[in-house]
Amino acid sequence: MARECTITRNKDVKIKDRIRVLLLNGLSDPARKVRTSADYWNYEGFALSTTAQSDWPDDCPNLLKSLIELLSGTSSDSVDGAMRVFAEFIKSEISEEQLLPILRELLPVLMGILGSPDKHSALTRSRVLSVFNQCVQVLWMVKDQYPDPVKEAIDVILPEWLNALKILLDLDPAQDVAATDNWDGVALRVQIFKVIERVTYCFPRAISQGLRVFYSSAVFHLEKLLPTHQTYFIAADGPTPPGSSDDSSETTLLPQLGMAILDFIKSAVRTKAMKEWVLADEKEGGNQVIAPLLSLAIAWAQMTAEDENEWASDPNAFLADDIDEESVTLRNVAFDVVVAIEEISPEGTATIFQGVLSRVVQESNNSRVNGNSAWWKLLEAGLAAAGSLEEDEFDARPVLADVIPPLLNLGGELPFIQGRGFVFASEFADFLPSNLFSQYLQAVIAALENSSVSMPVKVSAVKALQNFAGKSEAKDVVMPLAPRICSDLTPFLLSATEDALTLVTDSLLAVIEIGDSQWLTPELTAPLVTSLMEVWVKNVKDPILLSVLTDVFVAIARCPVPGVYQAIVTIALPSLASAITQATQDQSWIVTSAIDLATSIMRGAPKGHLGEGFFNLLGPALFGCLLNTEDRDVIQNGIECLTLVIRKGCDQLLGFVMPQTGESGLTLLLKLVSSLLTPSTSESEAGGLFVGDMLVHLLKNAGKASELQPVIPDLITALVRRMETAKTATFTQ
Repeated sequence: MARECTITRNKDVKIKDRIRVLLLNGLSDPARKVRTSADYWNYEGFALSTTAQSDWPDDCPNLLKSLIELLSGTSSDSVDGAMRVFAEFIKSEISEEQLLPILRELLPVLMGILGSPDKHSALTRSRVLSVFNQCVQVLWMVKDQYPDPVKEAIDVILPEWLNALKILLDLDPAQDVAATDNWDGVALRVQIFKVIERVTYCFPRAISQGLRVFYSSAVFHLEKLLPTHQTYFIAADGPTPPGSSDDSSETTLLPQLGMAILDFIKSAVRTKAMKEWVLADEKEGGNQVIAPLLSLAIAWAQMTAEDENEWASDPNAFLADDIDEESVTLRNVAFDVVVAIEEISPEGTATIFQGVLSRVVQESNNSRVNGNSAWWKLLEAGLAAAGSLEEDEFDARPVLADVIPPLLNLGGELPFIQGRGFVFASEFADFLPSNLFSQYLQAVIAALENSSVSMPVKVSAVKALQNFAGKSEAKDVVMPLAPRICSDLTPFLLSATEDALTLVTDSLLAVIEIGDSQWLTPELTAPLVTSLMEVWVKNVKDPILLSVLTDVFVAIARCPVPGVYQAIVTIALPSLASAITQATQDQSWIVTSAIDLATSIMRGAPKGHLGEGFFNLLGPALFGCLLNTEDRDVIQNGIECLTLVIRKGCDQLLGFVMPQTGESGLTLLLKLVSSLLTPSTSESEAGGLFVGDMLVHLLKNAGKASELQPVIPDLITALVRRMETAKTATFTQ
């Protein structure tokens, strides 16, 4: 059969049945490559699971039964092959209703495999736990629909499995990382802790009695495996760790285990039982639970050698890990544990953390004296963890006075700890007296202006500037330096991309807003707006960046300094109008965004001061677009834009004349309203939803205008008639 021919294309049922038999037999083949092969008839997934995706359950109703029979057999090869398919199949193909009836038969079989290390490999047993994890998830999802069967499963099945997991965790984890050929045992432990976390999250009562035992085991694992993690992953010159027997290139098993353990701890400390334990420990000084856990979280949050290499050259990867709360990494999960502890007792945790951080500083100093080139990593993780605490609970003054200053003078040798020093100082700048605040700010600016400073330091400096600008001292300390900062940040707009560009724009916004932008000048505004427009053209599809850009435009337009508002109008508005005119019908995002930016300029303008010729620049493009589009987003943004024109510069609308047709602005506006209120117009109700507010402001601001008076009766008549055919209450209102 040709390689390109898939089973799903084969119309001959008998042939398909024969193929399935051959595949099932192949799962028992002594050769592992045959059992794992996915190359028979397709390029993705396992061959058998591929047949199941299209044929099960209609054409092969006995598939699950056949797999369970293989799992129940005595051949370890058959069990391994069937387990591989089942582990993949259960992830996406089996619904809750399909899985629930077979749990009674399936789970005892799985338990038998898990409890037979002499017969089955660690990877096969890890797949057992992966399947069991899915089973727990299914029970949780249907607990309201099938309360009695789920309760029975929780009361009868879960205790047996939890007891088995306790026994497995009692085995020394050091033996798994001592192996030189593979770390399959680590893969098994990853799945153990994933199951425990799942049970803790889904059925906390079922695990409450044994939660402390599992927690103690988790902490023991973190302590026992930390030296290995430091050797293989933290050290810059560490050896390459072994992979799994399935994939020798899978060398992240230990970080995966660390993340699974910390994920479990995070869920555990949020249970009622653990909260009570943590609070009791806090009263005793926090030495039994809180302090050891905070220390371990910091130790496992250290930057790995791989992180260091990647982040040194990729600012977006650096920022994605540092600022993206949704980023699931070992480092971020460790910080989540710190936050979870703090949520239980903010003040007590902050006090205990200060002692932990003091020990981290001392340990880092000792490591540095002893010549360890990675001495800074523990300190960097400790300072980063401190940044996740509530600022008003953590007393950062000792660190700011004694620890941070030497870090800022490290030069280019250790960019990540130097950058972390900048960020830490900015996060806790409210603790600084004015003179030290100014010194730290000057150091950050100097780093931005130094061409020899590495990328991680510059990124950290930009982030620090954003933080400094938001502090209570900002107006007195930052504002005098704001023109210099603005000039330093503007060039980065043209070189940064993605997250780095958003950070630079956010920082500019924070600086511009200081003192109501009174420090801005037309000379500073011109190159800044020119760069911002270039950024917009290159990133017109980025909604996150565009939301920041609109805020920046509002802040600049709001500046009361003479000439600044006119500078942004003169530079930005012609380009925006041109973009609206030149965009094709299938480029609605360009039009929507351009209108939004034009609107943001008006939001910053004072009422009655849109600036001479504002609507003469924008009007032809805006009316030309709105009268020829049915795009809901374009119409909404356009109506909002026109509403703001009416509110802040109605005289410009009334005085406008369309160059191509000679029609007045009011005539064009009423033509647009008529189009949006016409029932036969495509999506008329959607477009009409935005008309009401505009008409209210039109009547308020131009109700006595001679051009409007004659058409008011016809306008009211049109509104009443349209209400009669309205389909939604929202539209009628």
